[in-house]
Amino acid sequence: MTITSSAAEHADSTAAAAVAVVHNLACECTAVESFAALLAEERAALLAQDADTLQHITLRKAEATHRIAALVDARNRALTAGGFAPGRAGIESFLDKHPQNTSLWQRLRRGAARTQGLNHTVGQLINWRLAATEQALAVLRQGSHAAPLYSATGQPAAPHGARRLATA
Repeated sequence: MTITSSAAEHADSTAAAAVAVVHNLACECTAVESFAALLAEERAALLAQDADTLQHITLRKAEATHRIAALVDARNRALTAGGFAPGRAGIESFLDKHPQNTSLWQRLRRGAARTQGLNHTVGQLINWRLAATEQALAVLRQGSHAAPLYSATGQPAAPHGARRLATA
């Protein structure tokens, strides 16, 4: 009777692990899709040069990244509990036994690909803005080495090396 009991317990734990894997996949899909929407907001804020919104988005991105990492860890633990390897190899083995969940995995992969593309675009925009800022700073720094246009009193300064031709 103990053999039957052990087999039943194993079947129960395997079924529970399968439910946990599917639940985590669904949660990951939602989290990744939310992250993609957040990146789209960030792209719009960068294009609008809206620094206040960018600061808020940065905080939300950090939270979202931690949430996704926790969901991936939970999925890997559920895979392991079900007798599968963690990671992509494990999920693919899991889907071989549970093909009804393939569409969920495909949804997650599409969301991840969209997120990767948006992240690349945001990175390019940030690099472009940074380069423009660095160029502007370089121009301003060069200007600081030139003779001042105005004196400390706010009056037009004489060009460097110039002499007054006449005084009253």
